[in-house]
Amino acid sequence: MAVFIAFFIICVIGAFVLAGILIIIGTIKGKRDDKRFDAFIEEQGIQISKWDRFWSGHYIIYDEHENLLWVYHPGKEMAMAAPPADILGCELKIDEDTEYRTSLSSAAGRAIIGGVLAGGVGAVLGGVTARKDGRQLAHRVDLTLYFNSSEIPYLNINVYSDHEGVELHNSLFRDYYNQGMHWCKFIEQLAEAEQN
Repeated sequence: MAVFIAFFIICVIGAFVLAGILIIIGTIKGKRDDKRFDAFIEEQGIQISKWDRFWSGHYIIYDEHENLLWVYHPGKEMAMAAPPADILGCELKIDEDTEYRTSLSSAAGRAIIGGVLAGGVGAVLGGVTARKDGRQLAHRVDLTLYFNSSEIPYLNINVYSDHEGVELHNSLFRDYYNQGMHWCKFIEQLAEAEQN
């Protein structure tokens, strides 16, 4: 019995030590990414009007002065800029279900994603199906931006991820979902302003 208690105590202490190490690593990585972000903004001369950092480590930055939408990921050394006229669409998915899709192209009848015809405004397209026990769980939220570019035709940004799933009414999940939806709507407004 004493061996079992000693083993249990060692396991608990080990779990706390491991959690502490993971927190320290996360904090160091976050500070490193913040420094890279600041350096990137300075190097590019971006005048930030609006920005957000996403679960995946991507940043979306809007420079109103230059009218450019930037997407940057410090860990992947990836950056791109696009004027609103070069953004063809935006899609927000929960798991594999499209929750919101908008086409920003002014060309009538242009196909955007997988044969879906473009419309001028966003359309709510789906929902997450109920699980066997009646609860609605989500595992991830993805924001996909489509560009008029042969180099990078689209970019997928993970807005939220939870391998075990989280109920749709969970406040943390809703915050991340709303963050993704906010950017879809904002990009849609930029494109509409560009067309007028």
